Amino acid sequence: MTGPHRSVRGWWCLFLITVLCTRYAVGQGIQTLTRDMEVMNEVDTYHERISRTVLNTTDALDRFFADDRILEETDRTQVRLTTRIRYEDREDFTITMSASGRIAMPYFRNRLQLFLDSDTRERDIREGFQDVPETTEEDKSIFAGLRYVPQRTTRTRVNIDGGLRWRRGPSPLIRLRARREWSIEDWSYRVTQTFFWFEDRGFGETTRFDAERRLDDQHFVRLSPSATWSETSKGVNLRQTFNIFHIRDEETVIAFELEILGHTRPRINADNFEGAIRWRQRAFRDWIYYEVAPGIAFRRDHDFKMSALITCRLEVLFGETVYW
Repeated sequence: MTGPHRSVRGWWCLFLITVLCTRYAVGQGIQTLTRDMEVMNEVDTYHERISRTVLNTTDALDRFFADDRILEETDRTQVRLTTRIRYEDREDFTITMSASGRIAMPYFRNRLQLFLDSDTRERDIREGFQDVPETTEEDKSIFAGLRYVPQRTTRTRVNIDGGLRWRRGPSPLIRLRARREWSIEDWSYRVTQTFFWFEDRGFGETTRFDAERRLDDQHFVRLSPSATWSETSKGVNLRQTFNIFHIRDEETVIAFELEILGHTRPRINADNFEGAIRWRQRAFRDWIYYEVAPGIAFRRDHDFKMSALITCRLEVLFGETVYW
């Protein structure tokens, strides 16, 4: 009997040793996993902090420079009046006035807005229509209509516009705009896709990509290629901009801007090269801004001979303005 009992005791000892070792190993594994999760959480927190810093800087600069991206995505009631004076060698001296506005509807949780936009050549060029001539006062038009925002998050937004464009008579327009943002390390990326239909331009689409990075507390860089195709464009109209922003103080920001315009039909050609230094400052009140932007341009229309240019702007904001 002693033999079987000794064998049973041996099996029990082996079983207890196995249980204790397994428990120790599992405990060590849980502790290691916990430490790894804490490290990963810290990494995620640090990454999110950097991402929000880049995005907040981006939004602040766009607000300060009254960039159309902010006006396209604001949920606040805001109206912007702009007077623009521009002089360029071999071009006419021009003075233009424009207005842009958004009227939010809190009753619909700001998902419905009324919008109003002046149609200027500068806006056309930003949207990819490089081949538009300078407009006279009679040729200028107004966009007005209703905007619906079916999706709105920090990273994603979708706008649907429907309305009329007045230029010597009303004509309908429809526009769908979708934007998505994400961050990788110190860079923030944004893709914006717009589909539109205008009675005079037909169907078309614009794709824009932005890569942005905050270099330090005073410097920020942005690269923005975009492409527009429409039934009236020269194939695909191309636009590439490169900006370096220097935040001088809370009242002044200086932007160094390079821009290249081109098209793809009948072959790929560059049309314009332009560089400017934009000095923008808040003046007198938080709702008044002025800007002076000297620069140079090389245009195909002038056989790429250098032309000096200067642009001055005065902007007045009304409504729920957001300052940085």
